[in-house]
Amino acid sequence: MKPSKVGYIPERLAFFTSPSKKFTVSDTQVQKVYVADASNKKTRETGKNWADYTYRRGGEDADNEIQITERDNTPFTRPQILSLEYREQGGRAFKVRLPDGYYVDMRDYVLLELIKDAGISAGGYCNGEFVFAIMGSQMTLVRVGSQMHADLVASGENKKLKPISKKDLVPGHLYRQRNGEEFVFIGHIDTIKIQGHNENIPNERWPYHTKFIHDGWATLKNQMLFVEKSHWQKLEKDILDLNNFHTFNIVIKSSHALREDLGYFEQHSVEEVRNAYIAAFEKDMVQAKEAGRKSFDLPKFEILAMVDKGEEPIIPEELKKLCK
Repeated sequence: MKPSKVGYIPERLAFFTSPSKKFTVSDTQVQKVYVADASNKKTRETGKNWADYTYRRGGEDADNEIQITERDNTPFTRPQILSLEYREQGGRAFKVRLPDGYYVDMRDYVLLELIKDAGISAGGYCNGEFVFAIMGSQMTLVRVGSQMHADLVASGENKKLKPISKKDLVPGHLYRQRNGEEFVFIGHIDTIKIQGHNENIPNERWPYHTKFIHDGWATLKNQMLFVEKSHWQKLEKDILDLNNFHTFNIVIKSSHALREDLGYFEQHSVEEVRNAYIAAFEKDMVQAKEAGRKSFDLPKFEILAMVDKGEEPIIPEELKKLCK
């Protein structure tokens, strides 16, 4: 599982458990627990239901058995790795015992970073200080001072920033959204939305093969056009450089989660972006044919059709043929 850069470090934690959650692992007593952001009502309710469910399966009323403990999310040391737990669909998590006896997950990417940068002492004790963090939608341990910790601190600060108004976006400026991804704003555009349906068209290999059938298109007005900036891309590098094919990603959005204006980056017209996409697509097709590929992807018609806001979208001839 790839770690998410979207998240934050909660200031205060709530621990939900019950007596039925106590057991022994490797001759060590532990207690399973659900950890929630103490300020989040939704996850607090989830924690209560989690702690309540296992106990009630035995036929008893667990309302007075649920144990809720709150504390500040201050760094702690020496979490101990005790086991590896396998989950559905190939998932897995290393299980660690906290100094207070709670038994929680440590994700593999957290463990990998720990092994590389801080190490593990005899007995499975993890070196360094740890806190709980929200990564994506999950609560997990993270080592203080790691790159993940720094990313989450930055993301938490970014979360406090108000979204930039759509009307305040400046063409040519570089913007960063909550997850750290960066985009160059090209401008406001009009384009099309493809309309169609899926049909089951079996073939010799796939009896339940589904194909998208193009029925037509509708006009989309006042969209935002961005080109994503790769994280490794230097400021002096042209974001539409075809010598680095597949390094640019053209994105059309009706809304955004941009929080920071990083200033001027580089400016391109809508026509330049469309022409760059066409050149990149044609290059891909040549490479596919040389590789012996028998089936080919269709171009993104919404990119081919895009024009400056207020103009009439360009309807690609290939789309017209598909919709007959």
